[in-house]
Amino acid sequence: SSLKVVLLSGEKVELKLLKQIRSKICPNLLIGYGSTEAGSEVTITQLTDSDAELANGYVGKALDGVNIKIVDPNGDVLPFGETGEVHISSSYTIKKYYNMPDEEIAGFSDDGYCKTGDNGYLTQDGSLYIKGRIKHIIRVGGYTVMPSEVEDVAGMFPSVGLAAAIGVPDEIYGEVVWLVVSPVPGQTVNEEDLIKFCKKVLAKYKVPRKVIIEKALPITRIGKVRRIEIQNKILKLLESKKTIDNSILYEKKGDIGIISLNNPQKSNHFNLSTLTDLATTFRLSAKNGDVCVIYRAEGKHFTFGADLKYVKEMVTNIEMRHESNAYLWAWQEVTIAMMEHPGIVIVGYHGWVIGGGFEHTLGSDLRLAANDTKIKLPELDLGVFFSNASTMLLPLIIGEGRAKQLMLMGEEISADKALSFGLINETCPPDELDDLLLKYAQKIIAKDHLALINAKKLINAARGSSLNTVLYQEGRAMLEAGQSDTTKQRILSFLNSH
Repeated sequence: SSLKVVLLSGEKVELKLLKQIRSKICPNLLIGYGSTEAGSEVTITQLTDSDAELANGYVGKALDGVNIKIVDPNGDVLPFGETGEVHISSSYTIKKYYNMPDEEIAGFSDDGYCKTGDNGYLTQDGSLYIKGRIKHIIRVGGYTVMPSEVEDVAGMFPSVGLAAAIGVPDEIYGEVVWLVVSPVPGQTVNEEDLIKFCKKVLAKYKVPRKVIIEKALPITRIGKVRRIEIQNKILKLLESKKTIDNSILYEKKGDIGIISLNNPQKSNHFNLSTLTDLATTFRLSAKNGDVCVIYRAEGKHFTFGADLKYVKEMVTNIEMRHESNAYLWAWQEVTIAMMEHPGIVIVGYHGWVIGGGFEHTLGSDLRLAANDTKIKLPELDLGVFFSNASTMLLPLIIGEGRAKQLMLMGEEISADKALSFGLINETCPPDELDDLLLKYAQKIIAKDHLALINAKKLINAARGSSLNTVLYQEGRAMLEAGQSDTTKQRILSFLNSH
């Protein structure tokens, strides 16, 4: 109660983190922008500024005595709204570095402005938006790190031949220093020893968090290391790893678990790894005692369902037959994990929800949808079959006639039509979906927890055929369909037309 306001500074803050800070730490937030050279704070936001604006990179307007301009690579001032490097001048902006002429050229303009290394733009009313980093300077928690300073120290290490210091994204500091080195011919570099050596010379925030050792580094014709090329390669590898490792996100907030599909670059397609991770995450949520689970997705669409390029490869490559069978049963494992979860599972649809991407959610307890939701079951058009006990669950939810209409006709239906069918419980505008999901979850966890568990168990037990029997029957049908040459041609045709 004694904390009145939180001041954030450094890199752009994501919307999700802003909301967490407001709900868990303090509702009053300010964001300031500055650096060691330019001044600790040269702009600041207002308490009334929206989270959406802050998450978009808005850092406020210049404080008294601060001058800000946006310039292009040639140093020419850009008009309002155009993105370039942010230059700052004030009475407390330093004028140069001590005894570092090369860094002085990189860090300051001829007219005395500090080159922040940040890309941003100004609006006509003086609002500053920061859009990202210019890669030749590393900013660690607001401190400027010149790559050459780190590289010079690394070059003093006996077995280091060439070195490149790069900035790598970090959730806490915005960026941290990584060092990529190649050894002197005939020698080896020990990562731990090199980091210890750097700690003796460099300030703590300049010390590399990680050392990557390569046989050789790319260089220019005059022998300079191609730092940007190295950084782009590392960042691309990290992004690829992030996509794989974090395709399913899980967060526990009290009695509520939040499971998110997190591969929007691929429309949240499902491959074997993603399905396995999803089933594992639902089981983890159950183990953690989540009374309610919100199941949602990042990106423009909830999910396009099966990754058809991946499916095509499996059905056309005999060596992947084992993986094909594993992929089939991984879909069923998701349904089992969802339906055996003792908590109440709420799904939030938006954008496209296609095929198995829709069918696997039928094991949920409540379904909400944004107004832009479009549901489609194209299996019979492709010559494949339905999954996730949908041949049992869908008729139970909306009736046999409507279930046959969706499954046999394969036509797209809107959120409003799904609501009229009783397929979903409520619709809302897309930007209100997360709030609606949370509202439902909070109402659920306010009820008696044991009563909720028993209610779900008894309602599910009232169904006719056993779940395992339906899953087995669907699995056999899918295997038979997958062996058909017609199916392979239909999938290939679908891929080519999309």
